[in-house]
Amino acid sequence: MDRTYTPELAPDVLDRLAAYAADFRDDFNRPRQAAWCGVYLRGLLRDADR
Repeated sequence: MDRTYTPELAPDVLDRLAAYAADFRDDFNRPRQAAWCGVYLRGLLRDADR
């Protein structure tokens, strides 16, 4: 599987990412979608199998 190099995310980056995700919280139809948005974004940025 092709993988790209993604360094560990610094705490300040994670804080900024959480703030960015919070800006879209009202755009989701369900509270669970909004709650998991930040987790999904972190997963896209990290280098992991899933």
